[in-house]
Amino acid sequence: MLRPATPVSSTTHPSTPLATEHTGVTSRARSLLAVRILGAGALLTLALLSFECVLVVRLYNAFRDLTTSEVHLQELRGEVQYLDEVLTSSARMAAATGDLTWRVRYDQHQPILAERIEEMLALTRDPFERAAGQRISAAHARLVAMEREAFALIAQGRAPAARALLEGGQYTRNKQQYAEGMNEGATAISDRLAGLRGEYGRRVVAVLVLTVLSLAFLISAWIGAIVLVRRHLAVLADAADAAALQRMVFDSTRDCIVLFDPAGVIVAANPAVTLILGHAADSLIGKPIDQTLIRSGLTPEPSETPQPLAVSAADGSDVPVEATVSRSTMGAGKTVYAAVLRDHRERDLADRERKRLEAELRQAQKMEALGTLAGGIAHDFSNLLAAITGFAENARASLPEHHRAHAALARLDEAVTHATGMTRSLLTFCRTAPAARTPLALRRVVHDTARLIAPLLPKRIECLFDVPATSASSTWAMGDPAQLRQVVVNLCLNARDAMPGGGTLTVSLDADDAQVRLSVRDTGEGMTDETRARVFEPFFTTKDAGEGTGLGLAVLHGIVIDHGGTAAVDSTEGHGTEFIVTLPSIDPPKAPPATSAQGLRVMLAIEDHYERAILASSLRREGHIVLTTVPRSDDKPSADLCITDGAADAATPAENRVPTLVLADTVHEGVGDAAAVVARPYSIGDVLAAVERVLPAE
Repeated sequence: MLRPATPVSSTTHPSTPLATEHTGVTSRARSLLAVRILGAGALLTLALLSFECVLVVRLYNAFRDLTTSEVHLQELRGEVQYLDEVLTSSARMAAATGDLTWRVRYDQHQPILAERIEEMLALTRDPFERAAGQRISAAHARLVAMEREAFALIAQGRAPAARALLEGGQYTRNKQQYAEGMNEGATAISDRLAGLRGEYGRRVVAVLVLTVLSLAFLISAWIGAIVLVRRHLAVLADAADAAALQRMVFDSTRDCIVLFDPAGVIVAANPAVTLILGHAADSLIGKPIDQTLIRSGLTPEPSETPQPLAVSAADGSDVPVEATVSRSTMGAGKTVYAAVLRDHRERDLADRERKRLEAELRQAQKMEALGTLAGGIAHDFSNLLAAITGFAENARASLPEHHRAHAALARLDEAVTHATGMTRSLLTFCRTAPAARTPLALRRVVHDTARLIAPLLPKRIECLFDVPATSASSTWAMGDPAQLRQVVVNLCLNARDAMPGGGTLTVSLDADDAQVRLSVRDTGEGMTDETRARVFEPFFTTKDAGEGTGLGLAVLHGIVIDHGGTAAVDSTEGHGTEFIVTLPSIDPPKAPPATSAQGLRVMLAIEDHYERAILASSLRREGHIVLTTVPRSDDKPSADLCITDGAADAATPAENRVPTLVLADTVHEGVGDAAAVVARPYSIGDVLAAVERVLPAE
């Protein structure tokens, strides 16, 4: 039992009400003082800001009026000069041509000029400006009188006299006096406006100084108020921060924390008790811990070693935890125990997940080792297939056309073709050969695959193939034959496994202008929604341990996506499953034009003697000259083409300046400046076609 013989009081942490009340009164007094200081500062700030706003508005209006006057003066000055030139040019043109129509233009602009001169005179303020304005008005009046007199002379037919009048010294002096008065008046007004601008500038400086002083005063006042407020808040914040920090740690930890006194009575519990055990934290306070949470096994003594035990959840179940107990002495010598209960269930789940990942890693390493071994075997096997293919072609070429051995050689070619596809699949699986994309008829791929999987299907499964009888144009697609054959095989074998008691397997192929659609349907057990959602995930399988790797459909999905297509599944539990694969369709390829190049000098730098022999025999049969040693010449190449596997000791193409054809396991191997690459396994026809492609231009 946790409760000792002599119970200890289970009251909460002691408090001092008088001290708390005194602290509250002091805090209210400080708060009231701070509010008064802040209020007085706010009123003073408002008054100063209002005064400064009035000054700013007045200065703004003064500057605006000053700027408007300066702009208006410049506009008037320019317009007066323009109108004066219009009047003078109109009078002189009339005197020069004797045409009184110029007077119409003169009469239109003369009143406007008079108005603009009056507007300029309205801007004058001091006697000097007014005197300049009077000189302008007098000179303008004399000029108008002389110009009107000139028009009168023109009307009398005395144009020469009018010209003499307008070109005489009196007219010129009046024009000069008019111009001087205009310059003096405008200059005087500009000087006065500039003086006003300077005065306004000094006022702006005064306002800025006043503003700075006001801000300095306000800042000082606000700093004083803030210091007082902060001192007041600091007294309250220190205690609040400490309590908040303790409460944050207590509430945010994911472990259950239960505080109880020496009598075993719970005095506090954190929210994790509710999340993990389902007990409301408040409902536990005041209850014995050994009757609510821990029935036995907990030692109420401090211990650094966790104690494994089971605690009771709200639903009556036992939850495995690790318990750590600590002891603390509070005020007035009161002792409180803290039990930290850590849930074991998450750690157990993590252990199971770790073991699962370790198993998947071991499986992946096993697959990697298997792939490395298969890649080495496939590499050597591809060389043997090339030799078998070549010798078979040579044998066929040496036989009469209707010899009965042709049928056996044809079956041999078929077997080698299947073996070639299997080898390429192994190389692709080992990532030593990329997918070889070529135009192909999916009808032929499905028919070839049907012959492969027929022996693998039990007799209780009926196979139906709905495939076009002829290679229609719409059933062509760009892809790797071995990989697409693997797709069909995986789907058919998956359907076989889904029908352990027998059923019907239907493979159909149809197409349109955009895509080819392959469907594999079974009448098996079907899938649940959960299985259908994860069917393409790697390592996911519904089979028993040791019966499947969970990689078949994942590899299938990767192949289809890599070919630019889609893979989907439609299944209902108890009603069978249908896998649908779509690929982009293409037009059927055109047959390449036949070539008849002969007599080429071909260097063979091949390490494998079988491969070298069959290539030499085939090239000689096509009429080419075969060199088994690599000539070296600094002047010009003595061969037309070099065929190498990259392993033999041969000179590089740059040294011999000869086009090079490389026989490689993959088309992506580092082959330097090779003119072409033929991927293993290959046929002699593939090599001869590549020779035709890399012939030097005639």
